[in-house]
Amino acid sequence: MTSPTKEFAGSSASKAGGTLQTIEIYVQSISSKTEFLFVRVGTRQDIEGWGEATYNALNGQVIVALRQLSEAILGKSVSKALKILGDHPNWKYGRASAIAVNALLTALFDISGKNVGRSLSALFAEPIHSKINCYANINRGTTIRNPDGWAKRAQEAQAAGFSGIKLAPFDSVKVGPDGKSRGNAEFGMECARTVHAAIGSKVGLMLDCHWRFDELSASELIRACGELDLAWIEAPIIEDYLAIPALLRLKDVAHSAGMNLAGGEFHMGKRAFAPFLQEKVYDVANPDVRFCGILDMFEIAAIAADNGIAIAPHNHLGPVMSAVSLHFASIAPSVTTIEMQFSEGDNSSCLINPDQLSPSEGYMEVPTAPGLGIVINHNALTLVE
Repeated sequence: MTSPTKEFAGSSASKAGGTLQTIEIYVQSISSKTEFLFVRVGTRQDIEGWGEATYNALNGQVIVALRQLSEAILGKSVSKALKILGDHPNWKYGRASAIAVNALLTALFDISGKNVGRSLSALFAEPIHSKINCYANINRGTTIRNPDGWAKRAQEAQAAGFSGIKLAPFDSVKVGPDGKSRGNAEFGMECARTVHAAIGSKVGLMLDCHWRFDELSASELIRACGELDLAWIEAPIIEDYLAIPALLRLKDVAHSAGMNLAGGEFHMGKRAFAPFLQEKVYDVANPDVRFCGILDMFEIAAIAADNGIAIAPHNHLGPVMSAVSLHFASIAPSVTTIEMQFSEGDNSSCLINPDQLSPSEGYMEVPTAPGLGIVINHNALTLVE
């Protein structure tokens, strides 16, 4: 895989005209757990670009970072703003700042694409996938969190056209200060078994553990999951550098039980991801565009491909994040599927065309219009003053 970052740096799009005139922050309440956070960048040439910076309970921190960064780029050209944000040391200023930088970069790439009449993915490379396999994350929208409640939601997602289902049923399990896991994992297993029986074998099943286990309990869980025919088990234990040996051992256990090991959603950029990819810790890597940014996502995809690791972007939030993740997936050689949040709340989509990000027979079309290729309905959002 050639470097999409270098391709963009040498292209006319990176030097596209336009001066930043406005930067506005919007929110959309989705549920008691989720509030989408968006940033809109407007140019004097009347072109707008959108980015997503959702961090839910910590959205306030991201808003502060967005305001600070906006002061640095307002009145600058698109190319100058790209350089300012590209030089920002995310490793130094923390996760909220990185989310803000990456959301603003997305908005600028959206503008760049519209300036030159190319889709966001085509700014960086020739897309190799026109549609992407997609699975439903049913976790955040499942309010009745018992076996029947999970099964009902899984069947609804299956009927909506998703190729796979992911659930996270281990709410009562957590790791204590001593590093040992406590809680009722068997109840989560009962939920998973009920879902498996409800959806059958034609739809892939994935289990997300949200780092709730220690190595011993994770190993026991993975062996027990052998009966479920899982596509993968995700994030069973903490994922830091010191956990790499334990994760490799758990990967072996997963293989012996007939499933893959997935993870990496909280790694912040290519430098954080690199040792996990070089050591081949995961079968499936789940980079998140909020934390990594689109440019590092491409570098992560290249390293993953070189090491025989599949890519399945972590994407559990709003439509802008989904559009960016689809564009990334369209040029990532080892992409296998993409996550989509399924029906979390009752509020309407903020897209002018909500069906644009709906699956059909297990796949989602990559937008082809200039920039992100989606149109946001301002009236569905609330401006943050």
